[in-house]
Amino acid sequence: MVALFLGLLMIISSFINITNVQLQGKLVTIEVNNKKWDAGGVPLWNYFINAKNIDFKDIDKMLDLGNDAVAEIVVGGMNISSNKGIILVLNGLTGAVVRMKHVPHKVSQIIAVQDYTGDSQQEIVFFDNNYDVHCLNGINGSYIWNFKGTAIIYYISEGDDANNGGYRDILVEFGPLHKLFCLNGLSGIEIWNSTFTDQVVKVKKFQDVNSDGISEVMVG
Repeated sequence: MVALFLGLLMIISSFINITNVQLQGKLVTIEVNNKKWDAGGVPLWNYFINAKNIDFKDIDKMLDLGNDAVAEIVVGGMNISSNKGIILVLNGLTGAVVRMKHVPHKVSQIIAVQDYTGDSQQEIVFFDNNYDVHCLNGINGSYIWNFKGTAIIYYISEGDDANNGGYRDILVEFGPLHKLFCLNGLSGIEIWNSTFTDQVVKVKKFQDVNSDGISEVMVG
């Protein structure tokens, strides 16, 4: 009977494709967009983070951790009472908390990136209000690397494999410095940085213009 239930759950889950995740205050809304659902995307569930002292700042989706064939949701922010950062991984199918990790500083932006450790799960990269960038193991939350910054970070994103190391690298915008850094995705070590005449507001990957096999970066 249990095996039958799990089998049905996997079949149902296979029709659920999470296409949008939204964070409004403490309310996480998950939308799906599949032939079984409204073409515009309909809420699969709403998860209200019932804690007055928690302020969440960013959200992303990552690979399935719960073996239910549905992507999980990672949310980052701050515990106001302790002035420490917090990261939650929520089950994409039910909204239940799968993982929770407290970190020293407020999480300002969080993204799920490729697997660096060979455990078939995406890792988590985030920056905090202490100007640092961190990479965590997506399964157990242990630190893989840390990069110490010197100014306010505006944005992080996953770029291409800039050094042909076999892993996509991380782009970091240090706004007040007018600098864009490229960090090795596997180690967090700086690969290159570029300085601009004004603040970097947005960075996007672009097509490979010079035919070196690596996507270029558009900066605005």
